[in-house]
Amino acid sequence: MKTIYLAGGCFWGVQKFFDQFDGVVSTEAGYANGDTDNPRYEQLYRTGHAETVKVDYDESRITLTELLDFYFSVIDPTSLNRQGADTGTQYRTGIYYVDEDQRPVIRAALKKASKEYNQPIVVEFQPLKDFWRAEEYHQKYLDRNPGGYCHISGNAFRMEHKRKKRSMRIYLLRHGRTDLNKERRLQGRMNIPLNETGEQQALEMRDIVREKGIVFDKIYSSPLERAVRTCELVTGVDRSDFTIDDRLAEMSFGPIEGQRYSDLTDDQKYFFTDPGKYKPLGNGETYQELTERIMGLMNELKDTEPGKNVLLASHGTAIHAVLAAIRDKDIEYFWDENVGNCDITFIDVVDGEFLIRDEKLTVPSGLIPRGVSFNK
Repeated sequence: MKTIYLAGGCFWGVQKFFDQFDGVVSTEAGYANGDTDNPRYEQLYRTGHAETVKVDYDESRITLTELLDFYFSVIDPTSLNRQGADTGTQYRTGIYYVDEDQRPVIRAALKKASKEYNQPIVVEFQPLKDFWRAEEYHQKYLDRNPGGYCHISGNAFRMEHKRKKRSMRIYLLRHGRTDLNKERRLQGRMNIPLNETGEQQALEMRDIVREKGIVFDKIYSSPLERAVRTCELVTGVDRSDFTIDDRLAEMSFGPIEGQRYSDLTDDQKYFFTDPGKYKPLGNGETYQELTERIMGLMNELKDTEPGKNVLLASHGTAIHAVLAAIRDKDIEYFWDENVGNCDITFIDVVDGEFLIRDEKLTVPSGLIPRGVSFNK
């Protein structure tokens, strides 16, 4: 279960609105991100808190992306300190997170909203600083007072019935660890095998997949050995039954493949530190070229594999490119999500659009730290 805190004006309506959705486990009305402890409703005009709803949700049934789409459908994100007839800083809009993994999702939702309005978006985007449960008479207020005031349209409370169902699911699998991963070297198109740890990671993921009861209808893999072998171990299927597709291969780094991160020049380190400034050498690929080829495959699969569970075995940078494209990230945020060795990321196709699930499968030994160290 995960939690997000949403401020959208009067919390009576916001709480009732989110209570309708399958996957929302519980909600709580309260006061968030203010300047004093234990605020009371009558004090909000001077405590700096926003009326906020704590939303606990089951990420296997509803995603944060979906929750934020619903959120933006019932607020005016361009209205500062006002929603409906309510005015004051306590009625400001805000998204307050408790998990760093939620940041890319929130950023994508804000960017999407900015394209739909001519005025600036004024929704706060901050880590949760504090949250205080509101007085009991505020909890589930509209359930107990159906005729009570609400700034949200009545039709919005029937939105759950309009939710689209997924038409297919894509599982993005990153290969297991190699010696070059361990040595912190750029692999690119080098055909490097898994090391012993990588083989073990793949077997651990095999057990997780079986425990979850996941069945893959179709399997695609990068042609590189580390991806193919990972795919064999995770699925128990011989590689002769895979579809090998070059579009799943890792980004080409040209003549710097095999180099340690610590030995890269300052310009080459831009690949990690400032992707917008990165310029490939020789036959190396650009981020745009990588994105175009792998998203070409993703879009093709929507037409060729409808209704199926499809596994794609690929590589770290290639998978980051998929996440960045679907979330419409600015290039500076290309690396803002963790993709560990043998991680499986879930991507649904819903009403023709890609939806990245919050749920993912990981093996403990595959986790990697955020950012890159250039120390030897």
